[in-house]
Amino acid sequence: MIITSRFQSPSALVLAALIAGPAWAQETVKKTETFHQRRTALIKKNDLNQDGRLDEGEREKMRLALKKQRFSKSNSAFQVPADFLAKYDEDKNGEMAGNEWKIAWETETKILKKTYDEDKDGSLNLMEKNAMMIDVGKGKITGIPAFFAGGMAQESDSANPDFVIAQKKFLKFDTNHDGIATAEELRQIRNALPNSR
Repeated sequence: MIITSRFQSPSALVLAALIAGPAWAQETVKKTETFHQRRTALIKKNDLNQDGRLDEGEREKMRLALKKQRFSKSNSAFQVPADFLAKYDEDKNGEMAGNEWKIAWETETKILKKTYDEDKDGSLNLMEKNAMMIDVGKGKITGIPAFFAGGMAQESDSANPDFVIAQKKFLKFDTNHDGIATAEELRQIRNALPNSR
């Protein structure tokens, strides 16, 4: 949220401090400090042009710094496992950022596809995705790769020709041609499936 320059009053600073919330509180608030002391410290720390108040740019810079602090490695509830960092943290700064996540996703999903692609067609069909997610449930796939597996399982099969063929088979049951299966049409589909009983 950016507070525009028309809010140059002390109340704007109060609003900025309230928006900054927990991260600011964790860094600067001591139990014995008063609100005025906290406000003064915040202004002093972020008033780069030393005019006694925070302009729009200073408030935005403060907001971004507080946001970064709030989600920094030390304050985050999520810690990237050390083995995963060792494998994908290219700049060795101790955190995953930018292209590192993309490379990790591509590498880990390639491994998962190679492992679960039974028909070797280069993609996972519904049964293969189910097998992968069963292994996630059993704890055979854990950590970030398990998260990636969940993402893969949710990917649409609409690009898969088998999916399109299966969908076309169900069109013959759409007797009113509205594209939505009614209760009766669903019953007919279930009865037509080989393993429905």
